Amino acid sequence: MKRSLSLFSLFFLVVIIINLQSSLPNSIRSYPSFTPPQIWIPPHLGSDPLGRDYTPRIQVAIATSLRISLLALAITLSLSITITLICSHLSSVISNALRYILRILFIIPSVLLASSLLHSTKHIHLTLIITLSLALLYPLVHMMHALLEMQKKESYWLVSQSLGGSKWLFIKKHQIPYLLWHSIPIAFSRFPRLLVLESTLSFLGIGIQEPNLSLGLLLQQSLPYAQSHRYLFYIPVFSFISLLFLLQWIGLYIPTLLKKAQV
Repeated sequence: MKRSLSLFSLFFLVVIIINLQSSLPNSIRSYPSFTPPQIWIPPHLGSDPLGRDYTPRIQVAIATSLRISLLALAITLSLSITITLICSHLSSVISNALRYILRILFIIPSVLLASSLLHSTKHIHLTLIITLSLALLYPLVHMMHALLEMQKKESYWLVSQSLGGSKWLFIKKHQIPYLLWHSIPIAFSRFPRLLVLESTLSFLGIGIQEPNLSLGLLLQQSLPYAQSHRYLFYIPVFSFISLLFLLQWIGLYIPTLLKKAQV
């Protein structure tokens, strides 16, 4: 009797151990994984009626507008230097004809030019780059042409011409540095104009569109909230005006920095 009880107890203990071994991992796997609590950070500048945070939207809009305007400014500066150098070594008739063509392109309204280019190319970024470049190309070429005409009256230019020096060497050593030194501050002072033009085209639906975002498109999207949610309209307007004042101040301060560097 005692032996049977001991065997039964041993069997019962083995069954319990087996059940514990089989059920313990399953019970552990059934527990859900621990997820830390998510802390909700309220938007710094508020959100629109769709619940989108305004801070990253303004950052993306400013970055897009600055990137397109800076690219157009760099392309325009390179083209203007190249065209001016070519015109300076051609006959006066050809030089005047090239500058007259640029003047005609400059007179064309930017909205009409952008809408025509967008209809023909179907490419928004290419349309913006061409429109912004042509809006600034003729003034820079006209200014650089006047600078080179003044340089031709300098003594080292006359000596180089009389000695029969290499034109390419003179362009590399004198004309290109001379144009860069005087044209970069003037070109950057026109940078706010490119930013305004890009924002205007995007506001009118010719420039950047969804899913991308620029300052003009952000102003267009915030315009319906000017009466109901005024802060949604005033925030991008204030950001746009502040950016223009900052760029204008930088453009006016660059000549001072260059004069200090020259001294």
